Amino acid sequence: MEHIVLKWLFDRVEDCPDKTAIIYKNTCITYREVMERAIEVAGWLKANGVEQGDRVLLLVKNSDEFVYALFGILMNRGCFVPVNPQIDERQLDYIVKNCTPKCIILEQASVHMEKMKDLKNTIVSDVQECKKGDVKLDFYPLIQQAEGEDLAAIVYTSGTSRYPKGVVECNKQIVFVTEAINKVIGNTKSDAILCGLPLSFDYGLYQIFLTFQAGAALVLEEDFSVCANIPKIMRDYQVTGFPGVPTLFNLLILSHAFEGAELPKLRYITSTGDVFSVNTIKKLQQQLPHTTIYPMYGLTECKRVSIMPNGYEEERPTAVGLPLPGIDVRIVDTDNREVAEGVTGQLVIDGPNIMNGYWNNFEDTVEKYRYDEKTGRVQLYSGDLFYKDKEGYLFYQGRKERFIKCRGYKVSPVEVEHVLCTIDGVAQAAVFGVPDELQGEKVCAVVQMSKRIEKNYILEICKNKLQIEKIPVIIELTFKNLPRTINGKIDHDALRASVLKNADT
Repeated sequence: MEHIVLKWLFDRVEDCPDKTAIIYKNTCITYREVMERAIEVAGWLKANGVEQGDRVLLLVKNSDEFVYALFGILMNRGCFVPVNPQIDERQLDYIVKNCTPKCIILEQASVHMEKMKDLKNTIVSDVQECKKGDVKLDFYPLIQQAEGEDLAAIVYTSGTSRYPKGVVECNKQIVFVTEAINKVIGNTKSDAILCGLPLSFDYGLYQIFLTFQAGAALVLEEDFSVCANIPKIMRDYQVTGFPGVPTLFNLLILSHAFEGAELPKLRYITSTGDVFSVNTIKKLQQQLPHTTIYPMYGLTECKRVSIMPNGYEEERPTAVGLPLPGIDVRIVDTDNREVAEGVTGQLVIDGPNIMNGYWNNFEDTVEKYRYDEKTGRVQLYSGDLFYKDKEGYLFYQGRKERFIKCRGYKVSPVEVEHVLCTIDGVAQAAVFGVPDELQGEKVCAVVQMSKRIEKNYILEICKNKLQIEKIPVIIELTFKNLPRTINGKIDHDALRASVLKNADT
């Protein structure tokens, strides 16, 4: 059972069966109880013909049932496919056709229930029904045959203008990444991790794995829609770890949720999924002086790449860390030649964290996952632009397709966002390009204010800190929260569409 995700559950039932594994809706659930309920789900799946390699789509909100179903699927050597219940119908239709699930588990009240019931050759069930399986079945012999190469999950990237892509994850890759992250962050049995991130989002999903690998407790919330409740939850359950995305941390700062909150147990905060501005980090440090803040970088195609090993550092304020142990990276130009320190290029990743490509999508797989003749291994071409310093720290500059082509220059939107977020009164900012007949693209910034500021004031600071081609030509100011995707990231496509619509009226 080495390099098997299920091993963590079996190990915890052996060494701390009565320790709390999950806290959900004020109920504490032990590792023993998780095992018992996972076996119920596994029995139901087995009775319905789910076998090794079969895909089971989990269209379930953050809940204890999600965790039972995940482990129950793995007990059958099946493959779980987590999908956000709020997904739109178009993308859900694509995912179902792409992964052809043997079974779909969702909630009775789901808006997708009736349509899913019409599917042929697919078992569709309410998540409550799945807990009625035969608990007398012995899954241990089947689990003993499980291997690190077994397909464990297909995690779909968040699709916007294009359809989502299903990243294929085997047991051994999940195990490697989880152990590497816990080694840096230091989760143990004494930790309690608060998660309101969608479990369909790989960042949220891996909080389950980090918890069970360490023997910690997972404090599970359906979402973080009410920021004011977060400090109370942290106090009530002595939370020590808090994973989030920059938009959430900005909302917490704007709502003053952490001001005056005494949270001595909160050991760390992690952030990934979008640009984590220096201004946001510093405000969090002021409000939570005893908490270590870990900026990180990763993408679904390989989960985690880097973490700031000792948390945020003043001397490297925009760094996203060093590669995790066992992971090698290089930065290359458009001709695939490695660039010098300080020069921006595409990040290429090599290591045991590299997933197995995209499910049923050969074209995108061969574009991103490329065989390297020198090493004899497949390497991941991230599509993200970085530079690194002489110590090997990585500095994120943005998605390759998000770079703005203005007057023959390539402008990093991340660099402009970092400058904007240093301005007093700016809560967060989104920078992108919009078409322009003369310049190709012009730089546009949508700025969320925490207090009223003038465009001219913003422009003056930008002129002092940015080259002329990087200065925003269009600046839109708002007090409203910037739109977010279902995973909590800033929705740049929605903002661009809104700016273009306003320009046409």
